[in-house]
Parts: sequence; structure tokens; C-alpha cells
Amino acid sequence: MGQRDIGETFAIREISVIDDATLLPFDIKKQDDRRYFFRFLQRIEDEMVKTGVVDEPLGWVASLEDRAKIYDMCNGVPGIACRVLRMALERTLRSGRTSIEWPDFESAFRAFNATEERALFDPFANGPKKETIGRLKAEAEAKKKSGGNDKEPA
Repeated sequence: MGQRDIGETFAIREISVIDDATLLPFDIKKQDDRRYFFRFLQRIEDEMVKTGVVDEPLGWVASLEDRAKIYDMCNGVPGIACRVLRMALERTLRSGRTSIEWPDFESAFRAFNATEERALFDPFANGPKKETIGRLKAEAEAKKKSGGNDKEPA
């Protein structure tokens, strides 16, 4: 059974097949990597709202700065972003709230980061890396010039 057969079998329609898929971190310099990474994270958030897990979205990829922070926080590894999201969700629900806020997410990241052998870059304390925000801004400008939709995750 090929990749396309698996997608059809499990009714995966919105995820396109990536011919050179790897388990390496997504590369912010590659447009396809950026697009897949941010669309994946947006889809998670959309599904959380749609299924009632949360009442309101965090908007973790809503702005260029937020996208850069999330990318830098996890070094392009979506599993880290998802793990931190889960931790933030647990904290939110324990406190009796129904939507994650940025302080929940930042706190969850710091708790996660404290368990890492080598601490990850903290974009919440230091702001996003210049090269990350620069790449995202350049892409947004290119989309504007070409008449593209700037609202869609890269």
C-alpha cells in the first residue's frame, strides 16, 4: 500500500503527499517546509476549537512574530510544539479555564525546557531569532507583491 493509498484509506484529504518526507526538523529556509509546518499547527488548533477541546484559539501561528516564536521554540520539530501545547492545555483546564492563553503556553514551554538535557532557545524571553522572523517577513512581502493571501499560514 503506497502513501496515496494510505491517505485514501484513512480519509486524509487535505494533507498532500511529500515526496521527500523525513523525520528531520522542518527547515525555515524551505518554502515547502514552512508551509507544511505552519499549516499542520494551524490544523491542530482549528480541530481543537471545532471539537470543543477549547473555546477560543490561542492563535499560535496567527502573526509573523507568533509563527517565528513557535518555530524557534521547537527548532522546527512539530512534536515539541505539540507536547508543549498539551502541557499548556492541561494547565489551562486544571485552572478551570476553557481556552489557552500565551502565559500558559510560555509556562508550559519553560517547564518542558527544564527537562531537556540541553535547553532550547527561549523565544518568549529573548524574542524570535532575527533570521527566523526575517525569513517569514520576506515571504510575507513576496506574497503581498504577488497578490497572495497573507493571512494563510506560510
